[in-house]
Formats: sequence, structure tokens, C-alpha cells
Amino acid sequence: MISGNADLSAPQFQPAGLGFTGRAWQPRLSKAGTYDDVWLKERHPNLPHDFDFHYWNAAPADQQIPYPRLPLSVALQGFSPEGEIRFSLPGHEAFVLLRMNDGMLLPHAMNLDTLHVDADKLEVTLCWRFLLPVAAPVRVIEARYETEPEKLLEKLFGFSMPAGTNNKEVPAHG
Repeated sequence: MISGNADLSAPQFQPAGLGFTGRAWQPRLSKAGTYDDVWLKERHPNLPHDFDFHYWNAAPADQQIPYPRLPLSVALQGFSPEGEIRFSLPGHEAFVLLRMNDGMLLPHAMNLDTLHVDADKLEVTLCWRFLLPVAAPVRVIEARYETEPEKLLEKLFGFSMPAGTNNKEVPAHG
């Protein structure tokens, strides 16, 4: 029984769950920034200066991790009466092909941003993210998915990089 002097901010009193944190719920809402008359006059329709991009993270803070890298093996315990759920994701890669205003083609890897596991349906959904400055001189952005990332440059441009080189961001004219 609580005697009335419990520290309600202590971990044992905090809600816990595996669902998404809604956009209007704290603490996520506190990261959305200030939408006041100054914002309306000086920034609208852009995001406020104090917008925190962590706002886009719907998972509770204790379930957020750095961008996962593929290939990836996952094991979940306690989510199914049948026992452990195990799966592996291949080393496939989502990327964008930027067609620049000057004619240059620039492939750029996207980050695997969200890994959503529906343990009841045994489904996994991946969401990839790519950030691009508003003023970038890009004519067209093509979203692509490569099942053989090591052959990306050869498929796009007819050549490959020597082993051990980073071939994720190599410009070429096209």
C-alpha cells in the first residue's frame, strides 16, 4: 500500500507497454515545438525552430535503438505461447537515386528507421528514411530496393568499386 509519499516519477510507477506513443501524448508532444503567433508569422508552414526530430519516434524511449544494420537476426521471448519467435532479415538495401539538376546520378543509402514486429500475425514491417535538405539541387528522387547491394554500382553505372571501399555514395554523370 502506498502511504501517500511515493515518488510517482520512479520507474516502478511509470506506464509500460509495447504500443506506439501517440503524437498528442507526453512525452512525445513536448518534442513537437512551439506553434505560436511568432511561428505563424515567421516560420509557417515550416517546423518551429525548437522542433525536436525525436518527435517522429513513436516507440517509447526505452524501445528506441540506433539505426539497425542488415543483415539482422531477431529473437523475441515472451510474445507467443508457442515460445520464442526468431527471424532474420537479409542484407538487402533500400536507397534513393538522386537525379541532380546538373545531370549527375547519385545513389544514396536510406536508413532502416522502423522495425515493426506484429507477434500475433507473425509479420515484420520495415520503414526506411532519407533526409534531404530543401534546397538540394535535385530534379528527381527515385526510391529503389536492391537485393544485391554489392552489385549496385555495376547495375547502375557498369563498374564496381574495389573490395573494401565504401560504394554507397559515388557520384557519376548520366
